[in-house]
Amino acid sequence: MEMGMKNPIMDLDGTPGDCTTTDVVIVGAGISGIAAAYYLQVQGIRYVILEADDDIGGTWLRNTWHGARVDSEVVRYAFSFKLEIPLKELWDRREVFDYLKRTVRDTGIDRHIALRPRVCRASFDTSSNTWTVETNQGTYEAQFLVNCNGFGANVPHMPQFRGTQAFRGEIIHSCRLDDARRFDNQHVVIVGSGATAISSAPSTASI
Repeated sequence: MEMGMKNPIMDLDGTPGDCTTTDVVIVGAGISGIAAAYYLQVQGIRYVILEADDDIGGTWLRNTWHGARVDSEVVRYAFSFKLEIPLKELWDRREVFDYLKRTVRDTGIDRHIALRPRVCRASFDTSSNTWTVETNQGTYEAQFLVNCNGFGANVPHMPQFRGTQAFRGEIIHSCRLDDARRFDNQHVVIVGSGATAISSAPSTASI
């Protein structure tokens, strides 16, 4: 059984820019999308992953804030089909991202990923049992559509607090923050007490 295709567009039914037909369209090349792809692949089911970003990884590509890391043991983030012995219990963002890159490369999943097509619309035709997925780079048709686009980190929720209009400083969401940013001679307030705050506070304080 062939485990991968040379090109996710050309090896399916269709040509670039036309309607591409496959068995399953997966939206998102993060952890969920990669896992879904693997189990389809081992059964010989045709699929394509549509990833709107410039690379795979989802959360582990986009979130580059100071101290970004997993909030539980690495084994909870590892695939059963790609187990690795970690050198430490908690991986940082880059280590998770590199692991995902190795996974798609070693399994051949990377040959099924189309980068940068953003899904604009999806509709299901009950007469033909077919999904039509429209993107900014063309249309895809499949019997099944698997939505793995995560929790919407591309559009972070920015709560409105009283007085923010008069605030003279900068207000920035963690997922819009790059760890290259420095806060020399500045006061930083982190709003929240969840996993992101607990992970980012020590790293932010050190700079």
